Amino acid sequence: MGSKPVDFPIEMNHKLALALGKPLSNPTQYRRLIGRLIYLTITRLELSYAVHILAQFMEDPKEDHLEAT
Repeated sequence: MGSKPVDFPIEMNHKLALALGKPLSNPTQYRRLIGRLIYLTITRLELSYAVHILAQFMEDPKEDHLEAT
């Protein structure tokens, strides 16, 4: 209801691979969220690229990755 549609769900030329922020205190929360988004890509193909980028950081997610999610 309060969503703001955008052409790209993640900004182009992102710097997420270079994120040096604090590691998340509870990375399980990030992993669950990404898992749910992966499931959602079955019906929402436009999210596939963004979810693919964010799924790359499931082993050691930082606060910047959660914020981008």
